[in-house]
Amino acid sequence: MYLGFPEKGLEIGGSGIFALFRISLNIISQRIGIKGSFPVTDGRDMEKRDVVLACMEAARNESYQPVQIQKLIFLFERKTLKRKVFNFVPFDFGPFDPEVYKILEELSLEGIVEIIGQPFTKDRFYKLKPEGQEIAKSAFNKLEPNNREYLLILSDWVRQMPFAQLVGAIYSEFPEMQKNSVFRG
Repeated sequence: MYLGFPEKGLEIGGSGIFALFRISLNIISQRIGIKGSFPVTDGRDMEKRDVVLACMEAARNESYQPVQIQKLIFLFERKTLKRKVFNFVPFDFGPFDPEVYKILEELSLEGIVEIIGQPFTKDRFYKLKPEGQEIAKSAFNKLEPNNREYLLILSDWVRQMPFAQLVGAIYSEFPEMQKNSVFRG
């Protein structure tokens, strides 16, 4: 299956997806000047709402399915923040924190995020509204430049991954998140 990442024309499949993704991110990290394997920010200024808003900004006017936004926030937190902002626990399809959805609902009520589709369906999407772009950009800009670049890459990656491969890649990298899974893909 062609994902368009990390290199054009590269075929990626099976359990090696996340390993290849890590290698690619390390190469990209070196190109954009990140020291070490992954960018790290102390997260002191990043509260839950800020993390969600920064991730919404990283979509670049595209939308996220519920599994995509959950996994993006989980990966971003685990790979870049020195402290945990959310309380992700192993759930039906890997890392899950209901607070992510609560914040998205609040942002929707404030006119910042558009929620498309019914809850608990595959046709549910979250998208930043034009009215929310300034506040989301402000949260995004709290990150160091290298962390912003990393989040953009990570956002593109989770949105390109089919459900089964995304969940499988998370389980490959974080096997403890498979504990309560109903997914056997």
